[in-house]
Amino acid sequence: MLRILTFLVAIAALCGATSLAQAQGAASKGAKDAPKPAPAPAAKPTAAKPAAKPEPAATAAAGGAEPTLIGQYGTWGAYTATPNGRKVCFALAKPSSSKTNPPNRPRDPAYAFVSTRPAEKVVNEVSIMIGYALKPGSESSLEVGGSMEADQIIAQKTVEVGGDLKTIKGTRGDIVELGHGSQASGPIVARKVSVGHGGKVEDVYADTLEMEHGSRARNLYFREGVIEAGVQVEGEVLYTDNIEASPDVKFARPASKVKDLPKPPL
Repeated sequence: MLRILTFLVAIAALCGATSLAQAQGAASKGAKDAPKPAPAPAAKPTAAKPAAKPEPAATAAAGGAEPTLIGQYGTWGAYTATPNGRKVCFALAKPSSSKTNPPNRPRDPAYAFVSTRPAEKVVNEVSIMIGYALKPGSESSLEVGGSMEADQIIAQKTVEVGGDLKTIKGTRGDIVELGHGSQASGPIVARKVSVGHGGKVEDVYADTLEMEHGSRARNLYFREGVIEAGVQVEGEVLYTDNIEASPDVKFARPASKVKDLPKPPL
């Protein structure tokens, strides 16, 4: 995990290196020219090796521009490209295995990439391409064994995270499940939300909510919920139907039954 994070930091830094190089180049023009050394004897021309053809997935991730491979880090390749004159840096990897339903269905390459686009002020945006168009109304799920960080997560079915879940705009799904000790930033909106033992969340909007022993939250808004022993809530708890709370739950304010819940932010 540390290797991947270091890799992404390097990609972001590389994308910002162009302006620095341009500034250094401009400064050198103002310096006094040094004496030019005598020209070396001309070398005999050699046949140039043909450039390796970039992966089709890399070209697609670069918006159709010709990408340049910087280096390979395990299964991840680091690239730069300049679609429409705007520099893009990204890391790309293909799945070790995949399957279709029905089997052997024709598809374009499936891949995931993390991109940085300085002109748009986007850093480490995660994208997943599955290789074919989904039917309208089809379900999607996201399962992460470790931690995940994104601007926003939206799934039509389940979001299950065993580690930390960090977002800016929030997470939305039919079911959102956080493992023991998971910490989530950004609002969570779902039909059913489950926060594991010792987990920590900010604002939760749910039809059905389960807060396991020792978990913590900022604000909770739900239709019906179960809040186990040792749970702490820093803000308000609003519900419309039913709440089952252990006697030793620590509420900053008493839970209140309301007619309508606040509108979710996403």
